[in-house]
Amino acid sequence: MRTRMTRVLGGLAAALLALGAQAQNLSFLQGMPVSRLSEEDRVYFRQALGEVLASEDENAERSWTNPAGSAKGTIRLVKVVKEDPDYGVECRTVLVHNEVDGVPGEARTRLCRSKDGEWRLAPKSKKK
Repeated sequence: MRTRMTRVLGGLAAALLALGAQAQNLSFLQGMPVSRLSEEDRVYFRQALGEVLASEDENAERSWTNPAGSAKGTIRLVKVVKEDPDYGVECRTVLVHNEVDGVPGEARTRLCRSKDGEWRLAPKSKKK
């Protein structure tokens, strides 16, 4: 259970960093793969994420590797919703797998395109 939670939090945190999201306190991520990503690693990660989100292929997948380090990963599009019923914008779910120094992290993350065209983490669902 703890290993799965570590993978989920590590992968999700990587997605947050890639999108430029600001978090108040990420100290609980210490030791997880995302805490080991260098700025250069994040450049490769962001590029792959951007390519997947921009792809018209609903099975898009991109791998990334920092040739100067030990970080790598894969980002795969797993779901596309052209118009989210709650928010009226396009949303995409991606499966993010990152590995840094041999430590894996994985998460499924939902992103929605804001009205200004930027991809952001999806707000919580308005389940009725």
